[in-house]
Amino acid sequence: MTTGGATQLRLTVVGVVVVSLFAALLTRLWYLQVLDAPTFVEAPKRNEVRILCEAAPRGRIRDRNGLVIVDNELTTAVTVSKKTVAERPETLPRLSALLGSAGHPVAELQKRLDDPRYSNLKPVPVAFGVSTEKVIFMRENSLTFPGVDAVPLASRRYPFGKLASHVVGTVGPITKRELDRLRADKPPADGLDPVEECRDYKENDEIGKTGVEASFDAELRGKPGVVALEVDRKGKVLTERRLADPVQGDDVWLTIDSRLQATAEESLKLGLARARERRFTNEDPRFLRAPGGSAVVVDVTDGAVLAMASAPDFAPGDFVGGISTVAFQAYNDDPNKPLTNRAIQGLYPPASTFKLPTGLAGLVKGVIPSPDFRYYDKGFYEIPPPCSGRCDFQNAGRTPHGAVNLREALVVSSDTYFYDVGAKFWIGRNTYGATAIQDTARQFGLGQRTGIRLASEAEGRVSDPEVRKRLNEKQPKAFPSSRWFIGDNVITAIGQGETVVTPLQLAMEYATFANGGTLYQARIAGQVTTPDDPTGAVGFPLPPVTKSTMALPPELRDPIHQGLRGAVASAYGTAAPAFAGYTGIPIAGKTGTAQQPKPQMDTAIFASYGPADAPRYAMSVVLEEGGYGGTTAAPVSRRIWEHLSGKPVGDVKAVESSD
Repeated sequence: MTTGGATQLRLTVVGVVVVSLFAALLTRLWYLQVLDAPTFVEAPKRNEVRILCEAAPRGRIRDRNGLVIVDNELTTAVTVSKKTVAERPETLPRLSALLGSAGHPVAELQKRLDDPRYSNLKPVPVAFGVSTEKVIFMRENSLTFPGVDAVPLASRRYPFGKLASHVVGTVGPITKRELDRLRADKPPADGLDPVEECRDYKENDEIGKTGVEASFDAELRGKPGVVALEVDRKGKVLTERRLADPVQGDDVWLTIDSRLQATAEESLKLGLARARERRFTNEDPRFLRAPGGSAVVVDVTDGAVLAMASAPDFAPGDFVGGISTVAFQAYNDDPNKPLTNRAIQGLYPPASTFKLPTGLAGLVKGVIPSPDFRYYDKGFYEIPPPCSGRCDFQNAGRTPHGAVNLREALVVSSDTYFYDVGAKFWIGRNTYGATAIQDTARQFGLGQRTGIRLASEAEGRVSDPEVRKRLNEKQPKAFPSSRWFIGDNVITAIGQGETVVTPLQLAMEYATFANGGTLYQARIAGQVTTPDDPTGAVGFPLPPVTKSTMALPPELRDPIHQGLRGAVASAYGTAAPAFAGYTGIPIAGKTGTAQQPKPQMDTAIFASYGPADAPRYAMSVVLEEGGYGGTTAAPVSRRIWEHLSGKPVGDVKAVESSD
């Protein structure tokens, strides 16, 4: 074969090979793009992008001076892989034994592991505050604890323990009802923006449940971090991409003064303990129960709450990381209800502290002709004829006080003086109106919420003929009569009957009188600041809000003020024994002893304000089933006033009093 023929053959072979290769390539491309296209369309779907929302640290809660009373801290949390535990169920019993089965039973660990807040792709925190020794043991024996690890997590910290526990409140998983309410206020994002979607409230998010944690949840909550995870069909994470970092929530500055708060709480607990050492009466020698109570201090110039104590209290740290079922049940089963904030949820007859609005109404309407008008107090009062049913009412101990005017009636707490005022109002209702006393009480804020930004505030009630009728319609067994009689007006005049108030309402009532007639909305927070503003130099202020004003000219205010001043400073005053030897801020106040349905004992009350001639503070103290107000409540108040005066505070000593 010639050289040229051989060359031609080679070129032909090469050409055939090249053409064959291109033909095969084109055939493969056609197959992939046409015949097998559905397979490749479905393949990416086997990998999914899942969005994880990382909780942001909550904002801090500070007192009015910037002192942090609720903070965040890094705590060691033990985490468990859901997948590993499903494959190795013996892991949880081993972990429970290591952590201490009494505090971390298997059922509790399993409950936390099943919490739907946590993704199946990430380890779940099941125990917090675990010691270094246990973490080391766990890691050295990793084969015994597969899928178990320890990581630092941010959690709530309470530098002052139980201080202001009812005020600051707790956090916990959101309920369906709460979620529905929040979504009604703000519909969730459409899902196109994962960052915005994470910032919406979702099932089992942790939110504020009570106190400031609840009412300022939007400010404290912060902005969650967002992570996009690409996983294959087996759930293996292929890539991780961060879309947003967590942003800590804002700080809330309370109006509370932490030092005053501590004194109020300590004084209240001492007062309850002293009350439980006393007998109820000579006729009823049972020891006073005194299961709980409240002490509230407000600024009369702007409605700021400076102290709000409720006893018994609770440890908010018990709720960090989710309170155990056993611990929560123990709180709920406690008959003294430590989770109840009595300052805003407790309802009590105001008793003789109600003589303030009764006396003012009497002066305004002319039922009391003048502050110097004297009524002869013989120790009991008889309703003028015609009268049927109960027609006889008496002072405490049926003690006569002789001829008393308005000032003196307040000093000695003459019930019969005010019984007479209540009866005259009803007899002359066509002239004065059927609800003159009640209308005056409502001007002081009684029978309505104070507007404080705390959840579950009770409304209270000022009873009158229409209220009685509504109560009968709604609860005929509890309120069998729909009619209002002269005797109802008589006992209403001294704060008994169906009228009930909260300790906060009582403090705001006396604040309104003290400042000359301005009823402020009660305030629990003064400002909100960003986390990087520890001095509060640049914040969002929460200014005072005026709800209403009333006229209190000197001719109306002075006689009542002098009577309240005398109740403390006069030798005959019902609060005088409690303030014997007191050298602090001069104050004015009124004792009260609220009668309760048997077998309950009387509730002790004392409301006050000071300095007497230039008021700045108003205070209420209530001791449930604590006997006479002058005997047990006024001594508690004295100790708190000593603190406000800058004086050394001593013990709380119960004294003898007639109201």
